[in-house]
Amino acid sequence: MIFASGHAQIISKTGQSRPAVRGSDVAAGETVDTADGRLQLRFSDGASMSLQPDTRFRIDDFRFVEQNGNASSDDRSFFTLLKGGFRTVTGLIGKLRREQYKIDTAVATIGIRGTDYSAHYDASGLSVRTFGGLVEVCSEGGCAEAAPGETLLVADRKSKPQRQGQDAGGLKGAGHAGVSAAHTWGTAAGIADSTRPRAERNDSNVRSSFAAPSKIP
Repeated sequence: MIFASGHAQIISKTGQSRPAVRGSDVAAGETVDTADGRLQLRFSDGASMSLQPDTRFRIDDFRFVEQNGNASSDDRSFFTLLKGGFRTVTGLIGKLRREQYKIDTAVATIGIRGTDYSAHYDASGLSVRTFGGLVEVCSEGGCAEAAPGETLLVADRKSKPQRQGQDAGGLKGAGHAGVSAAHTWGTAAGIADSTRPRAERNDSNVRSSFAAPSKIP
């Protein structure tokens, strides 16, 4: 963790919480709750992530072992966005092992191809905006890709992702709270930092195939 503000907390698997402070490690299975604050995370594969206020983000499984600047077939980055928003620049796993990177939400799963993107999830659905690279969003209704400058919206689990401005069963891009957040985020430089503390690693076996999202408790 390279930056923390406000009353942000880290919640363990057992529900115990501790203050989120700069330099903290976050282990697999733990949830970060920003509350009224903001957080910036740096992972050991070089990925960086900035979390907005009122965001809950869980690290389901993360493993990275440095191999001469490459990611191996055993490395993985699996996360869950429970609510709120973030912007991220992916690291070696997202760039070289994209099938081993995914972020789940209650309505859709986000997969990438080495990219810079933001996402926001709330009661009105999920919005994902791409700034660089390519993002794929899959729900039970189907999959769609977003190139740089494009935004995808998912109203619910059964809705196919729609590009902003398309009719998504009554959901219009201009009125979606997450789109507003994505448009006003700022630059990628805002989540860069020269300090790179080690992210907690976990070597448990997980399924690495990309699929429609499972239900989130």
